[in-house]
Amino acid sequence: MAALSPTVPNEAEILLVVEAALQWDLNSTDLPPVDVALDMAEQFTRYGRMVADELRTQCLRIPADSDAGLGAQATLGEAARRLNLKPLARSAAPRSAAHRAQNLARLVQALNRAMDQVREEEAVSAPYGSCCGDDPGLGSPPGRVDHRARAREVPRPRLRWRRWRRDPAPRPRSVGEQAVGPSTQPTPHVVIEPRPEGTP
Repeated sequence: MAALSPTVPNEAEILLVVEAALQWDLNSTDLPPVDVALDMAEQFTRYGRMVADELRTQCLRIPADSDAGLGAQATLGEAARRLNLKPLARSAAPRSAAHRAQNLARLVQALNRAMDQVREEEAVSAPYGSCCGDDPGLGSPPGRVDHRARAREVPRPRLRWRRWRRDPAPRPRSVGEQAVGPSTQPTPHVVIEPRPEGTP
């Protein structure tokens, strides 16, 4: 079984031990000794706190509403809870000690995954640098398409307001002509005088 060094291990070393811890079957009787599981949990806690602190700093360089930023905040919230749990006693049951180590191992994986996503978002969100133009800066790594910077280069179409013409005034109509549609001309008043009785 892989063992951790007394000091905080590097990422390559911690990932090997994380994989070893996640292979334990908690339903079997072949569990690691309590001291070994608790030592691994302690090392996972130290490493997790170090990565969480760095992740908080990296999150300040990306948009807070991005997918990577939202995912990192959720992972940091879970890390704040699990990394501050009270350590188990050396007299704990082997299954409880192994369960604690496995939970912290999964948290380490989540923190490393969130860190990679934040770094990728930072590379995409950074302005064009020397790798893509003459302006100095971080820019995007070779082979990566900076879609946001490319969108700024594409000119937006200009909107033109169309001016509508008013219809000309309708021509006068004769008395017997049928009106079509609304008319703006005044309607003539026809006065019918009564005929005197006896008039043909």
